[in-house]
Amino acid sequence: MSEPHPFGVQPLGNRYLGAAEAVGDARAGLGTLAALEDALLQTVLSELEPQALGRLACCSRALYVFAYDDDLWKPLALERLQPHEVHFEGRWRDALVWALCRAAQRPFVAARPLRVRGLYSDVLFHSWAGASADIERWARVDNMERRSAHTLSVADFVRHFEAANRPVLLTDVVATWPAAQPDSGREWTREQLLARFGEQCFDTHQGLAMPLRAYFRYADTQREENAMYLFDAEFGEKQPELLADYAVPAYFREDWFALLPAAVRPSYRWLLLGPRRSGSPFHKDPNCTSAWNGLLHGAKKWVFFPPHVVPPGVYPSADGLQVTTPLSVVEWFSDFYRAARRLQPLECVQRPGELVFVPSGWWHSVLNLEDSIAVTQNFVSSRNLPAVLAFVRAKKRQELRLALEAALPPHVLADAEQQLGEQERSKRSRTAAPSLWATLTRDAPPAASFSLLGALGQQRP
Repeated sequence: MSEPHPFGVQPLGNRYLGAAEAVGDARAGLGTLAALEDALLQTVLSELEPQALGRLACCSRALYVFAYDDDLWKPLALERLQPHEVHFEGRWRDALVWALCRAAQRPFVAARPLRVRGLYSDVLFHSWAGASADIERWARVDNMERRSAHTLSVADFVRHFEAANRPVLLTDVVATWPAAQPDSGREWTREQLLARFGEQCFDTHQGLAMPLRAYFRYADTQREENAMYLFDAEFGEKQPELLADYAVPAYFREDWFALLPAAVRPSYRWLLLGPRRSGSPFHKDPNCTSAWNGLLHGAKKWVFFPPHVVPPGVYPSADGLQVTTPLSVVEWFSDFYRAARRLQPLECVQRPGELVFVPSGWWHSVLNLEDSIAVTQNFVSSRNLPAVLAFVRAKKRQELRLALEAALPPHVLADAEQQLGEQERSKRSRTAAPSLWATLTRDAPPAASFSLLGALGQQRP
């Protein structure tokens, strides 16, 4: 880490290394709260209102640091701030206090962190360590196949990748978009986007909508392990001209979900802006759809696992609808990446102008190695339609199922039903197949029987 913790917090282990220092234990300032583990103490403090946290911070050095922890203030800010109230300059506490002062017509003075000596806490130190982690070391492995759009026909893509359900990185696709061309006047650079849409509010993955100008200010000043990602599914409705800045590549133009009424169709396209260290934790795309992701600026690290291999540190529910993962992508890489490498995942670093194909059902996670701008869309083609139908039926998504079955051309639905039938018969035959031991012993003579009582009852000649 290049910088120390802003409040002087050190990992718990350093307490024993610094035993010779004449430094008092700041934790004594917690009073009776010192009996609580740090994680439990933070849970207790998370129930307090902003004014109560502010008063608590005045009681002692230790309570000052605990009560100023931005992991407490971020949910408070996300819950209370309105889009045009977001004024972020490095800390969520200051962003919320600024809005409160503005509403009360009172002057705002940004708090300057006070460094405290003698406070050791892994809980307080953890998120700062994640926000300062060296992420370049995870970019070294790149083993995913790359293909040029100049030499890969649509038929070859379908045969070798989509029908085979294999990820691939495609070059020479994004570069043809106006959003990627400097002379188009529509290039998706920060400067161009700000000039065109600086006051437009976009949604983030943590639920806070904010003007694009405010989001870029946040991205520049944040020091978070779990940075907020601009992840807007309605950017096309908010600013339709953005849709003209890119084109769906020819490989992905068959999309049966496009036949659905707008009120029923699930979200399928997103504008993605994320600062360095932001990203998406491991997940499978919804409803068994496939996806593509085109990168305009920055760099992204991708890690893929096939549908049947659950990544280390990821815990899906029995029905697959809920997934428990580490709180941030950086945390997963720090704690599980080395173990995951033994399972030989597919990995790549996506650069500007490149497009990643995400097949149906594959686990994938993305880490922004640099500040990035991208667009992504999910789709349903004839290749993954059987899986989509099976999913919406199994999960009892009746409205989506009925709308899809009604919208599909009869021959397309019949083909998908036939494939589902063949898959079910194949599954039953594998289940009914005899075990290896049964096969090996099928023609063996019957085993000799032996009765202990019978043997004992025999008389000697």
